[in-house]
Amino acid sequence: MTSLSEHLRIATRSDHTALDRALLASGTFREVERYARFVRRMADFHRDVERRLAGHPITVASGHRVRSCDADADVGRLGEIGVDPSAGDGSHPDGARQRDPSEATTDPAKIVGMLYVVEGSSLGGLHLARLVRRHLPEASGAVSFLDGVGDDTHARWERTTGAIDRSGADPDAATVAACETFRLASERLGLAVGG
Repeated sequence: MTSLSEHLRIATRSDHTALDRALLASGTFREVERYARFVRRMADFHRDVERRLAGHPITVASGHRVRSCDADADVGRLGEIGVDPSAGDGSHPDGARQRDPSEATTDPAKIVGMLYVVEGSSLGGLHLARLVRRHLPEASGAVSFLDGVGDDTHARWERTTGAIDRSGADPDAATVAACETFRLASERLGLAVGG
């Protein structure tokens, strides 16, 4: 029998791949101003999702870590080197907040779907931090959001998938919530993502 976390990995693969491709194609990790906008937008996205996840038993069992604070700190570090994360950002999708279907919930499936996406993104963050260090050395001091917990990231992911697998959440409903979370992240980043 397939675990819920494995079900989510398979069922959301195309959403995940589309977001990754659009993000890498956007030039975010080749221009410091674009990277700064990415970090600010991720701070906003994570803050909104973290508010929905806060205190839920599944979230607590997963050991979910608040990442918006790291992103906010990175925005501050980028400001210290003279980068304005809002410069040239006429396309910031503030309207996304008003269309967000994931308002505060106690529904285990919605919690699991959101948690799967935001915690899973920490795995990719390690790779993205390496891209920043390689292509944007001036911003290498502003990768705490991407670095997360460094070497402990994979162990934290195992804890998260364990909590997801024990949650008893409906797999189909959790998949819908995960896909919505990927969509919301894409929208917040201003990325055109095709399925």
